[in-house]
Amino acid sequence: MNGHFFMSKLYDIMTFKQEYKNMKLQLTLNSLALILCCGDLIPSSTQPISTQEWQEIEKKLKSAHKEPSMITGMSIDTLTQIIGLDEFTAHKIEKRQKLLPDLFYALQNLENQDIGVTTIYEEDYPASLRVLGTKMPLVISYIGDLSLSYGVNISVAGPQMMNKTMRHVTKEIMKKISKEGYIVVVGGSKGVEELALRTQLTNNGNAVLFVADHMFDKIRLYSKYIKQNKLVIMTANDPYALFDVTHALDKNLYICGMVFAQIVTGTHIGSGPVWFTSIQNIHSHWTRQLVYETLDYSGNIRLIEMGEAHFTDEDLKSEVTLAEILDNHETVIKKDDPSIDQMTIFEFIEDKHE
Repeated sequence: MNGHFFMSKLYDIMTFKQEYKNMKLQLTLNSLALILCCGDLIPSSTQPISTQEWQEIEKKLKSAHKEPSMITGMSIDTLTQIIGLDEFTAHKIEKRQKLLPDLFYALQNLENQDIGVTTIYEEDYPASLRVLGTKMPLVISYIGDLSLSYGVNISVAGPQMMNKTMRHVTKEIMKKISKEGYIVVVGGSKGVEELALRTQLTNNGNAVLFVADHMFDKIRLYSKYIKQNKLVIMTANDPYALFDVTHALDKNLYICGMVFAQIVTGTHIGSGPVWFTSIQNIHSHWTRQLVYETLDYSGNIRLIEMGEAHFTDEDLKSEVTLAEILDNHETVIKKDDPSIDQMTIFEFIEDKHE
């Protein structure tokens, strides 16, 4: 290893550790290496390592009996010749290594705004997200009581444009959720999700808001409930991030991983995120789905035809619980029926809107 390179890296690491001691936000060295390489918390044009790339790096580090934290001080020669990485990945890591001093300032800035950070290497990382396997987010930023995400959670998803009937149905669903004591997880979209969140919080319930963008706007909007420990806002992206369609779809996936069931109030075939996530969920089995029985939404009709559990207006008025509806449901169509896959592909590309 080049002596100058080693001393330079050692100086960066020692300086970082000295300043890091003064921070309330404490992360393991493995987490710091992960955030440095893969996180988007550092404003930089240097591309982060992708989740798939990191998983391959992890495997090679494990084979070499090395911890992820050690990657911050490795030269290109070490990364390629000892760890066994390809030149392209090694050079990406080298570029990210140079951002180590910037990582401290990024974390310090988040701490000053009461934003916490956790990773897959931390004990406080939500265990429910691990059900997603290789798709789980590597890094999560949050504000509020993170333990709210550890409870028995349920999500509510539906159209962003609501008519009077959909508004009424959503409120009735929230009454049942409140009575049964669930923590609600939503993604913050307008319409059904926003109504579900506000209803839950005003009814003194607890909630998780998992966003993909504009986190600080949501913090200002719901600061009262964060301070009351009734709400935690989470993101797998930079808290300063703007809208990105890929991040938005990934966020819906993460929500599925966090809940024991997802309630779908309304969606049209091929219409957007709710439909896309529902179909993904059927094939990947992240969580169970409970679909509102209505003729007003083509997606609801199709999801029920595909064997998803469903509920009626009568169920909402009855004493039967949401868990009982799910447990009593018998799958009509086998999950591996190829006709489901074929029909879904064509339905998904139809040009309809929620």
